Amino acid sequence: MYNQFQEQPTSETKWEQMFPNEIIEQDDWQNINKSIYATSIDTTLRKFQYKIVMRILPTNKLLYKFKYVKSNLCDFCNCQTKTIEHLLWECHILQPYGQI
Repeated sequence: MYNQFQEQPTSETKWEQMFPNEIIEQDDWQNINKSIYATSIDTTLRKFQYKIVMRILPTNKLLYKFKYVKSNLCDFCNCQTKTIEHLLWECHILQPYGQI
């Protein structure tokens, strides 16, 4: 995958840790990164997708750490910490929107 002089990007490592049973090849990562620009011409959507893939979407977990918000809980359900994973897979309020 990566040679001894080339480090794997942090975002890829974090996604692979989250899905340990999935094998994601370098070609797959290239396709994922290319798909950001192929799925939409809307720059706002591209930027949003890029932030998700790169794991730099500012969620309440991070914003709370830097004292920008008063709580790290999800703004939609107020049940769990708002993380990328929670927004995409766990939040019962947002689940219906992910099935479109």
